[in-house]
Amino acid sequence: APFFFEKPKAMSVEEGQDAEFICKIMASPTPEITWTQGNRVLKSGGRLKITTETSGQLYTTCLVIKKIAPKDSGNLLLVASNECGEARAMLSLEVEKVEAKPEEKPEPAAFVKVPKNCETLEGETAMFDCKVLGEPRPSLKWFKDDQELEEERYIVDYNSSGVCEFSIRDTVPTDAGWYTCTVSNPHGGQSMRAKLILHLKPKTEPAAFIKVPKNCNTLEGETAEFDCKVVGEPRPSLIWSKDDQELEGERYVVDYNGSGVCVLYINDTVPSDAGWYTCTVSNPHGE
Repeated sequence: APFFFEKPKAMSVEEGQDAEFICKIMASPTPEITWTQGNRVLKSGGRLKITTETSGQLYTTCLVIKKIAPKDSGNLLLVASNECGEARAMLSLEVEKVEAKPEEKPEPAAFVKVPKNCETLEGETAMFDCKVLGEPRPSLKWFKDDQELEEERYIVDYNSSGVCEFSIRDTVPTDAGWYTCTVSNPHGGQSMRAKLILHLKPKTEPAAFIKVPKNCNTLEGETAEFDCKVVGEPRPSLIWSKDDQELEGERYVVDYNGSGVCVLYINDTVPSDAGWYTCTVSNPHGE
């Protein structure tokens, strides 16, 4: 008599999906295989497809019900019979109803939090943030000087709740200025501007001479002058000395102006003023 090598399994299928039942039967001689539901014998056609494949005494039968509907719920009976007897298998089919999604109401893209001005230091990361709403979800773009920003330094993090963070890494002086965020969907759009204020790092330059002092000849009692010009950032400090002693006293006048020009005046010169004078300039970056 026929017997089940592999019985079909009960199924729970979401409405609109396909259901497939597979069963393997051992039998000899060839069995007659029927699928029924209630009082109805199922036949291939329309949404139903029944196939049977044979390999020796093994028969594989398959029932496919396409686009399952609630009316397909219920018990299915599979019967395999021949002159030696029969085998029966009962299984259930449950259809899960899909709840209709609420209809989405169209809503134009708009800002619920606008980007604000950002202030940061050159070389640091600048960030603007905003929040938008709209249905369908708005597209979002950032611009500067009417050019869309697409370099790797520009990072846009726009999450599903409508919050957007726009970051500019490794800021440079040319990043300063106005930025525009534009949001849009098929029902409308908006643009908002915010300004990046960038504080530039002070330039650094070691102290150095660009004009060195030259030897000076003068008469006793006259005024001797040495002049030079220096550069550096921050502005270098400047010291005049003779014989390793810093010059102090009313006869020594140092005129050191904002453009880096320095003049040392030695008034009412005396014989002991003769000799070598040293001008030393320095700042935190060099001497």
